[in-house]
Amino acid sequence: METIEPKSPGSGKKWLMGCGIGCAVVIALIAVLMVGGFFFVRNIIDKFEETSVISAELTDRFGPARDFRPEADGSIASSRMEAFLSVREAMTDVREELDKALDVLSEAESKNRASVKSPGHFVKLMRTAGGIASLVAEFYTKRNQALLEAEMGLGEYIYIYAIAYYSWLEKSPGAGPAVHFGIVSENIDDDQTPEEMEKMRRQVLSKRLNELLLPMLRGQLDQLSDTGRSGMNEWRRMLKDEIDALEEDSRRLAWEGNLPPRIVNSLKPYRERLERFYSPLSNTLEIAFE
Repeated sequence: METIEPKSPGSGKKWLMGCGIGCAVVIALIAVLMVGGFFFVRNIIDKFEETSVISAELTDRFGPARDFRPEADGSIASSRMEAFLSVREAMTDVREELDKALDVLSEAESKNRASVKSPGHFVKLMRTAGGIASLVAEFYTKRNQALLEAEMGLGEYIYIYAIAYYSWLEKSPGAGPAVHFGIVSENIDDDQTPEEMEKMRRQVLSKRLNELLLPMLRGQLDQLSDTGRSGMNEWRRMLKDEIDALEEDSRRLAWEGNLPPRIVNSLKPYRERLERFYSPLSNTLEIAFE
């Protein structure tokens, strides 16, 4: 008979960190699911360990997300936009399934606020949490596998996502379901309205993006200086000013309200497809990183 070796106490931490998920919701969901039985929880953990393996391969090939360097001249090549959109398209099915589960969870939470908690509500919440936890694992596995196939690192993916959806199309970094999902905060209040949740998520995720994209833009400026290109003085000044603005305001998004024409022109041909592959419900998971 085959002997199943017990997992080490630190294995859970390893797969969570390895997945590149800045998302404590996974731990919360699994904690709820422990009521439902060890083997069900272990099945979900196994899925995340699979995601961790693919994530490690992605990091080995392209390096940490923050090491990505945008093109020195600010443009985004059409080949890179096509690669990005191929990843977005590959994630469509699992993203739609996750959106459905998040919508159910949001509706259940809204109804719960207007009524007294019941055992039936808890059972439904547990079942929904189980589905979401499994889908989150599938979401990241699908994304990372698609990134490998598209020859795109996580840093480049997040850079294009943030620039295209937040800086250009003006989507909110705080967009998400009407429940706390995907962020860690000491100020979480069960009585918060969806609008208050959105504001909190925006603050947390904007700071997280600032910390990630700031070194990217610094590296972009370094590349521009190294190339010694002529006729780029105006672009160099704009880039330096944006870096200064990001350093001054830790919650500023890159190019917030002032996206340069050279970047806009790179994105314009893809507006329809960018809109088609966007989802506000799963937004907070899209930009999670280690």
